[in-house]
Amino acid sequence: MHDTLAEVHAILSRSKEALSQFQAILEPTIEQATDDHERLYWHHIYEEEEHRFDRLAALLPKLEEALANEAFLSRENGDFLRLLQAKK
Repeated sequence: MHDTLAEVHAILSRSKEALSQFQAILEPTIEQATDDHERLYWHHIYEEEEHRFDRLAALLPKLEEALANEAFLSRENGDFLRLLQAKK
């Protein structure tokens, strides 16, 4: 279980970094939009990525805490089960 969660952590960490890079690409696109429709279109995508980033920022520390404590990774641990089910 620990190895699997370590792999998940690595994937999510890379995803968080990629989201930051994608948002950096979107920012000038939003600023240089030629009309409101285009600006809103790209801004909506940016906001969706921002929400995704926030969810990762909340989940990664919890996952790191779980990985640091082997006892936390028990199927009988309610906190661990809630971590696995967390939607936010």
